[in-house]
Amino acid sequence: MEAQNEIEYYNPFERMSFSYDCCFLCGTPLTNQNESEEHIFPKWLLEKFNLWNSTITLLNGTLIPYRMLRIPCCNECNNEHLSRIENIVRQGLEDGYEGFSKIDNKIIFQWISKIFYGLLFKELSLVSDRRNPSVGTITTPELLKQFRMSHTFLQSVRFPIEFEEFQPWSIHIVEGQESETKGIFNYVDGLVTLTFSINLGKVIIFAHLQDNGIHQAEKEDYFNKLQGCKLHNIQFLEIATKLIYSSYLLQHSPTYIFHAITEGNGPLKVYSMSSSYYYDDWDELVYAKLLHYYLSHFYEIDFESIYSSKEKKCVSFIRNQDGSFHEIPVDARIAFTKLK
Repeated sequence: MEAQNEIEYYNPFERMSFSYDCCFLCGTPLTNQNESEEHIFPKWLLEKFNLWNSTITLLNGTLIPYRMLRIPCCNECNNEHLSRIENIVRQGLEDGYEGFSKIDNKIIFQWISKIFYGLLFKELSLVSDRRNPSVGTITTPELLKQFRMSHTFLQSVRFPIEFEEFQPWSIHIVEGQESETKGIFNYVDGLVTLTFSINLGKVIIFAHLQDNGIHQAEKEDYFNKLQGCKLHNIQFLEIATKLIYSSYLLQHSPTYIFHAITEGNGPLKVYSMSSSYYYDDWDELVYAKLLHYYLSHFYEIDFESIYSSKEKKCVSFIRNQDGSFHEIPVDARIAFTKLK
């Protein structure tokens, strides 16, 4: 990769440097004068959905409050570059589904990339077993190497990066539900598959951070049929699971070439050298087990209510038998029936 001319390109993977004494985004050494912390899930989001004392489960099963999900950041990246993105997303959410849908997908990509990479960074600093610190960190440096492109693309918030005739992401935005009794929030990611799904009540985002737009094209018809439908949280979890499993089946190894324009402080241009891809065969039983795993975090549900061994088919909460959208009231109590 050629170096960026005016703004130095920061590559923490070169020396596997993921310490708290420098900015996670630009690598600037932190001092008392320029030190700050970036909330992985922004403070405005924590306040909006009352998440300060709510917990999220890390890779080792440890529960950690959302308020403690903070990573090292310099004042410039925090208060200028990242703040600009947060303000756009925050206002878009206030404007509702229609307003949010008008946000440039690159801005949404930057926002979700910060959350995704921030969680990886945070997990790197935590031991995988608090009773036995010698076993190492939750996310090893070797594993984190696989996500170096996510960090590279995230730096587009601090200097211009142009993706030449491709986009690295797939992003689908659908409408969710609002409740008068409680805030609707949920988050599901796929570490290995680089998938990101977040339920923000009236706005739901499903994304793949590095598939070069494959799911954007392949799943276009599927998501188009959801336009005008308001997804219940259990429907959000079903689609999030399908995204993770579909991405797991996707056989595609993107490679990139970078070129820095040295004249006039030009952008860093990114070219994709990957085009061919295919999907491995869908296994309904494997998918059912994955769906049960994610649903069981929020609902008391037996596997027999998910998968019919007789029909070898998994239940769906999206469609009725006639193919129409299954409308579920936001505060409805979900009842499960064991399948034959």
